[in-house]
Amino acid sequence: MSRKPRSLLQRTRLILAIGLVAFLGFTALVVRVAILEPVTQRAASELAALIELSARVWVELPPWTRPDFEAELRDHHDLRVRAPVGGLQRPVFQADYLDHVEIDVADRLGVADVALFGDPNEPGWYWVDVPVADRVLQFGFHEGRLQDWLHVAVLLIGAAGGLFILVSALFVVQRLTAPLAEVESALQKLGRGQRFEPLPEEGPTELAALAARINKAEREIAALLANRTTLLAGVSHDLRTPLTRIQLELELMEGRADAQLLDGVRKDLAEMEDLIARTMELARGLDRQETGSVELGDLLEQVRADYARGGSEVVVSMPAQCSALVPPKAFRRVLGNLIDNAVRYGARQRVDVVAECRPDSVLVRVRDRGPGIPADQREAVLRPFHRLEGSRSRGTGGSGLGLAIVRQLCEAQGWTLTLDDAPTGGLEVRVEVPRVA
Repeated sequence: MSRKPRSLLQRTRLILAIGLVAFLGFTALVVRVAILEPVTQRAASELAALIELSARVWVELPPWTRPDFEAELRDHHDLRVRAPVGGLQRPVFQADYLDHVEIDVADRLGVADVALFGDPNEPGWYWVDVPVADRVLQFGFHEGRLQDWLHVAVLLIGAAGGLFILVSALFVVQRLTAPLAEVESALQKLGRGQRFEPLPEEGPTELAALAARINKAEREIAALLANRTTLLAGVSHDLRTPLTRIQLELELMEGRADAQLLDGVRKDLAEMEDLIARTMELARGLDRQETGSVELGDLLEQVRADYARGGSEVVVSMPAQCSALVPPKAFRRVLGNLIDNAVRYGARQRVDVVAECRPDSVLVRVRDRGPGIPADQREAVLRPFHRLEGSRSRGTGGSGLGLAIVRQLCEAQGWTLTLDDAPTGGLEVRVEVPRVA
């Protein structure tokens, strides 16, 4: 699985972090080359010049004045002079500053090589042998001279500046992406047919304009849906009135007309009533105010018992420890439509309903023993009035609304609907229901 950040906020954070690290690295390189290295060389050169000058002055002074001169060097320049002492050791780690001191002292004294040593009896001091006139002196300086506060200052400034830039940039990105996340959440609810809360039309001009357009689109969509429902309700009412008259007239014609003809007309009327009812169900959608929940296992058992009384064999399988709460009205509609299809197209053979528990959801599988649906037709059958066979016969193809209603209800509830081949040779419809904590 790819670990690449998916959200805009995560990607922006990653880009800012990479850019900041690259900027700090480049800044550190430039500061070292252009500032720290020249400053280090200059400091080492000044120390080498002080050692050379002090050695020449010490040699020229009368012996009785030399102690005062040594005290002056020690107190004001943190530099010590003594006769050569043996047993000194080379430092384990030698900073660039010490390398420059060795080179500069050797150049000023005109010798090939000069080495710095540490005295085990005086930790923290570095000593260098300086040949002058006909004798050798040991000059020492404390490691405090190596504390280059410029390095620390540059690092602190860089770190503080980088942190300030990063925090400021992340704050700006957060302010920009938070409204986008609200828009994305609102659009998901709108797409599922859930209750839509108008977005606040505030903030930057572009985001406020986007929120206003989305709010306007939602109002227009709600108006269109309301008009569609009103239109279909009117059509349904207008159709049912003459249908009722026809049914009454059929009752009056009982015994005076061919019985087979009357039965055929009654069957056609029943199919028309069913088609009108399903069309209205698709138009109205699910009642968004449904808040009650029931245990999934109990609901499956109720559905099984209902179909058993109607003569259909529905076998339910669900683990005892599996538990999930579902809105009963929506789930009964979904499960009822799926089982109706399974019974119709499976020639009234056994229908299996299998529930499988997952960590965060329950997967319900409805399997029939019918001819199945070709893979290239599975998306099409979820659209209203689509049937596989070429004829328009209700006896073979139904109304073409069952799976469309199932899809609408699943989208409204946030459930996942999948069609696949069943192990029994027919169609398997999977509905994944999130488990409510």
